[in-house]
Amino acid sequence: MAAMYQRRTPLPVIEEKAPPDSIMYTDAFKAYNALDVSDFLHRRINHSKLFADRHNHINGIENFWNQSKINIAFMGD
Repeated sequence: MAAMYQRRTPLPVIEEKAPPDSIMYTDAFKAYNALDVSDFLHRRINHSKLFADRHNHINGIENFWNQSKINIAFMGD
């Protein structure tokens, strides 16, 4: 996973893991701009303007990564 953050864009990792016609929900992080010109349908939530757009939000994945970081830190002790 660390390798993904060393790249300018996460697009190569996303293309490797998800089918081309997938819907990608992201926040406004600039690295996701590459999804706008890819084969993915990109939906962006700008948290500085709104928290969610109807049922579209990224809380699930943000919670997953937060819990993962906590567990990884705990396992390292």
